[in-house]
Parts: sequence; structure tokens; C-alpha cells
Amino acid sequence: MALSSHKRTLFALAIIGGVLIWNYNRPPDLPPQETQRPMPKVAPSPPPPPVETPPPAITEIPVPPAPTATTPPAAALAVPATTPPSAARVLPGSVTETPAAPGDIAEDLNAVDATIRNFQAVHGENPIGSNAEVTAALLGNNLKQIKLEVPAGSQVNGQGEMCDRWGTPYFFHQVSKTEMEIRSAGPDRKMWTGDDSQI
Repeated sequence: MALSSHKRTLFALAIIGGVLIWNYNRPPDLPPQETQRPMPKVAPSPPPPPVETPPPAITEIPVPPAPTATTPPAAALAVPATTPPSAARVLPGSVTETPAAPGDIAEDLNAVDATIRNFQAVHGENPIGSNAEVTAALLGNNLKQIKLEVPAGSQVNGQGEMCDRWGTPYFFHQVSKTEMEIRSAGPDRKMWTGDDSQI
């Protein structure tokens, strides 16, 4: 008798424990219409179309017209011919006949080299191509359209080439992506002679 009473007690405790566990784990009561109605499926929205960015416009460097062959006024004749050209002037096709002071061409070459290094710092590489292409890139004809100043002691001729103080175009040799050799023909204006200077 005691044994069956004990079994009944255990059975009752098991039932109570099962009910408690079921009540603890069951989901919260929802209204009947929500439990029976399936959730509508929402179709994913299509991705937006890709936006095409137009390439940056490449602007051309304006080249001033060539000077006309007119007789200069009397005041202009009084200016001595030894005046060196301005550092930032664009002198189409002109040649300075006056030789530069010793050591000045080295400063000019250093200024051109510094300008090219500034270009490299922005773009990650040196400008490439002929003298006119390198000059155009330095003066704003590049992907970022960043314009640098014409280096001191240099000028740009009518063909868009950067020239030394004697009016001769520099020779640019791209040694590598980050190294550029710059050569000036010197006072005799002839490249590959004894008075050339290079950096």
C-alpha cells in the first residue's frame, strides 16, 4: 500500500513538472487569426542601377598667339637686352641670347626637378612622354587636373615645351616610374655638347 502511494506521488510530481516545463517553454499566446494566417512574403527590392561617373574633362593649355613683327616703340628700345626672362612668363619661340651667370642653371634644374617631384607626390608617378607632354601634364593636363607653376628660370615656348634660360627645350628622360633625368643644352643651345647640364 505504501509503495503504490509512493508511486502515485512520484507520478503526480512528474505530471506537475511536465506541465511547468511545457508552460515555461511554450511561445506567448497570440490572437488566433495571427497564428493561423501565414506571413506574407515580401519580394526583395531590386538593387539600384549603377551610376556611371563620366571621366574628368581634360582641359587644353591655352597658348598665346605668336608676336607680330611690328616695330617696337622708342621706350621699348631703351630696355637693355640683358634682362633675364620672367620665371612664369610664356615666351612663344623666343631665345634669350644673354648667357646665364655660372651656377644659375643648376638652380633652374633643381626647380624643374622639384616641380616634377611635386607632381609625383600627388599622382604616385612622374609625367611621361615628350617635353610638350610632360609640360602639359605639369600645367594641369592630368587626371586630377592639378596645375603646377612653371619653375623659376624656365619658360614655355609656342610648342608647349618647357625651355631653359637660353630658350632651348629641356630633354626629359624617364629613367623609371619615379626617376626623371633632366638635361639643359647650355649656352650654346646644342644638346650633347660639353656645356650641357643635367640632374
